[in-house]
Amino acid sequence: MELDLITDIHKYCDNWCDRCIYSTRCELFIETIYKNERKKAVFNPEGFFNVLRDLFVQAYDSFEIYRPDSSGIEELSELYGAESNNWLEKNELFLKDNNKNTDITDALDVIRYYQYFISLKVKKSFESDIDEKLIQLKLAEVAASRSISAWYIIFKETGSEDIGKIIGILKSILILVDESNPELKSFYRPYFD
Repeated sequence: MELDLITDIHKYCDNWCDRCIYSTRCELFIETIYKNERKKAVFNPEGFFNVLRDLFVQAYDSFEIYRPDSSGIEELSELYGAESNNWLEKNELFLKDNNKNTDITDALDVIRYYQYFISLKVKKSFESDIDEKLIQLKLAEVAASRSISAWYIIFKETGSEDIGKIIGILKSILILVDESNPELKSFYRPYFD
């Protein structure tokens, strides 16, 4: 049986295969599944987000080229990671008490997944050629938009005023990305946008 794979679709995605409608048509996903089956790997969800954060940090630390960001996007994306982490730590009891509320758990999954992803993509965009830069910024933009939606769900449940600041940071990131990269408005990721 021949698979109907979409060439290079993984270049335009956010690597969240569990939620992707194209994962079964992605060569990278199929290859990863095949490797995992061969190794008889078992996924252990405990500590998943800590591992994910560490991977993002490692990827960032491995950058060899650095171009300073004069627009403030980089600083805001780092601030978002820190502020969201502070809120999550400060509200740990609320989160534990509501771990059966699927709206909250789904929103938290999104928040945690993209918490450091945005900063990583922004930083990676500054070391890339124009095409790669647009891909990285589009992914940061998508992650910020999804994070805003997730934070609104948490805000609706908690009424926490601190969330307003976090959403404001994310909206500022979106504004700065758009203002400093007008070509991004006409950039579309194949199959995703």
